[in-house]
Amino acid sequence: MGARQGAVLHRRTQGLRSQDQPVPGAAIQAGRHGTELQAARIFLYAAASKLDRKAPDASKWSAMAKRFVTDVGFNVANDALQLHGGYGYLHDYGIEKLVRDLRVHQILEGTNEIMRVIIARALIGRQ
Repeated sequence: MGARQGAVLHRRTQGLRSQDQPVPGAAIQAGRHGTELQAARIFLYAAASKLDRKAPDASKWSAMAKRFVTDVGFNVANDALQLHGGYGYLHDYGIEKLVRDLRVHQILEGTNEIMRVIIARALIGRQ
């Protein structure tokens, strides 16, 4: 979750005009991203709690949280890269590394497509 939040904070500072007023599109996206990141954080903590308690539906919640959190993180970082325009690809800004690193998290420990299969099987009652 820290890298995703870094993308939002980085864009927030880069999206300010000299009068310290947010660029309108960046402000709207920052509000949306902040909400999505908080929802992802809450979901992640709920899934971790279920794992700690060895709840019977912990694997379903873990798959849901992994899919949701990594997708939100990638989308937030990708939006930050896009808001930077061509500069987002430059090493100087650090956004390109966040996008690269967060994309990998959608693949590691089972792709998000596999997570969707695990979730679907749990929801329809097949393990």
